Amino acid sequence: MNDEYIREKTLEIIPESCLRRYPELEDLLCLSCSPYEGNYITKPTETSTIKYINICKSFAEKLWNVTKDGTITLTTSTNRFDGCGFLTLNSGISSRVSGGEKFIYPSKVFTNFDDFITTIGIPYYDSSSYVFQVIEGNGINCFNFGNWVNYGFFTFLITIFGILF
Repeated sequence: MNDEYIREKTLEIIPESCLRRYPELEDLLCLSCSPYEGNYITKPTETSTIKYINICKSFAEKLWNVTKDGTITLTTSTNRFDGCGFLTLNSGISSRVSGGEKFIYPSKVFTNFDDFITTIGIPYYDSSSYVFQVIEGNGINCFNFGNWVNYGFFTFLITIFGILF
């Protein structure tokens, strides 16, 4: 059920022929697949009802294709996704275009990373209930590309090591 829902939401954004072309985006859209998702979300406090989803700056920069020369930063648009384009089936994206367009060039619609992540959203994490924030981090307190897969792999290795020895 979870996988089907995430695939459905992903196909509202990316054409099926491009599903595997952007592994960082695929990983982000599957944030709820991570057994460590609770580590990336700050809970409301006594003084604030805001829930934050922490995204590692290094992950955001890789996803956004930030350049070392500063041409593309998290505060500028990127052309990384223009090769495939995005569909307008996603409610956030469709609200940003006029004239019933079915396809967009993301660099023409999203002005920066924050605009992008807030607009496309993450399945199960409605941007009206969660605030996405980019933070410095090591992948334990913020979402990072493949970090939950790596933790799972190390857990697997430790388990196998324990069985063998």
